[in-house]
Amino acid sequence: MEKENIMNKTIYNFASKIEIIQTIIIGLIAFLAPTFLAQLIKAIFGAESIITANSQLIVGSIVNTAFIICAINIKDWKKIVGVITMPSISTVVSGTIFGTASIYMIYMIPAIWLGNFTLIYAYKMILLGKNKNYFLARNNRNFNKSSCDFWKF
Repeated sequence: MEKENIMNKTIYNFASKIEIIQTIIIGLIAFLAPTFLAQLIKAIFGAESIITANSQLIVGSIVNTAFIICAINIKDWKKIVGVITMPSISTVVSGTIFGTASIYMIYMIPAIWLGNFTLIYAYKMILLGKNKNYFLARNNRNFNKSSCDFWKF
């Protein structure tokens, strides 16, 4: 019962239509960032640039920011799961990370989804459930996601 209460809490109480629009925008950012941003960075800075070599850091930061905005503003866990699934599906479809071997990433997708859900759930639990401050929630969710990812692989 406590899980449902935490997943239904938000910082601000948005109307239903605004929350749907917000979910769509966050989902699009989470989907389009891995698909187009890495290619855009490569086109702007060139293939040999240090920025291009580390574009996953930029894309990952944008996607994790979308997850945190989702954790703060979206209530329904079904909408949250929709946002969680977008980046990994986008990465497999576009072949951003592994190129032609991206099809093998399909085996890692459930573990990635679980790690993303852990990130959002830990953030909601600490910030909204326990009413702790932002920095504690941020540091704890980073630890939880990292330990979840390393435990699975």
